[in-house]
Amino acid sequence: MQKRTVLLLVSTCAMVSGSWWAMQTVHAISNESLLRVDVLDIGQGDALLITTPNKTRVLIDTGPNQQVLNALAEVLPPHISSLDAIMLTHPDLDHIGGTTDVFDAYAVPLLLTSSTSKQNDITDAIYAYGTPLQLLSRGDKIVLDPVHNVYAEVLAPDVTWNSEDANELSIVLKLVYGETCFIFTGDASKRVEQAIAHVYTETLDCDVLKIGHHGSNTSTDHLFVGYVSPQFAAISAGRDNDFGHPHQEVLDVLESFSVEVHRTDLEGTFSFVSDGKTVSLLK
Repeated sequence: MQKRTVLLLVSTCAMVSGSWWAMQTVHAISNESLLRVDVLDIGQGDALLITTPNKTRVLIDTGPNQQVLNALAEVLPPHISSLDAIMLTHPDLDHIGGTTDVFDAYAVPLLLTSSTSKQNDITDAIYAYGTPLQLLSRGDKIVLDPVHNVYAEVLAPDVTWNSEDANELSIVLKLVYGETCFIFTGDASKRVEQAIAHVYTETLDCDVLKIGHHGSNTSTDHLFVGYVSPQFAAISAGRDNDFGHPHQEVLDVLESFSVEVHRTDLEGTFSFVSDGKTVSLLK
């Protein structure tokens, strides 16, 4: 049997002190070399599943309700009964509403989220499960697959930010594998995108950008998209949703950069794969 490896979280302070926090889970390493990102069709909301080459699985957001279970069943092998972590970008219902359903259906040893004062019945129910919780902020690094050097960097929020708007405190994540990378933005606003562009100007260039706030014109700043310069854009929105997402203004920005756009409201669930050199849409 091959050696097992531990998923690790490194904080900014940890990198200074040299200490490491081990996540609560281990996985066997396989010989496969593809990173997969499934953009799940869960209606008007967000849910994405990351699967690394060594089969570490992290779910980013859970959509508005139990529809996330049907979406996961479509992309996960039938024998899978656990995930390695759930990351909740912020506590809006359309991002966290299916969390307790996932907890009931899968063993999940770790919950990742950002610090926010917004609480509601759903967050109370989530925390009542007692799943070990880790708060993330800018500068944190999550090592998802050390053998294949797959890791994620937290670009936002900053610990100094103080906002009553939960969207402003969304986790913005950069997932890196070899020469390829993805940026996931939660519901981060243009103001947050501009702050990220100011700090990470030279390192934002990525293959895939998950468009913020389901394609609302409150996100997808022109400057930010220019620095990311993605080949693909992923938009998670419900069919015929009441908000008119994605807004034409956002689609126009993406068109101006010749970005290939994929939408759950038109395509259902779609998936990207990376071999560490290029990213392609899974056919």
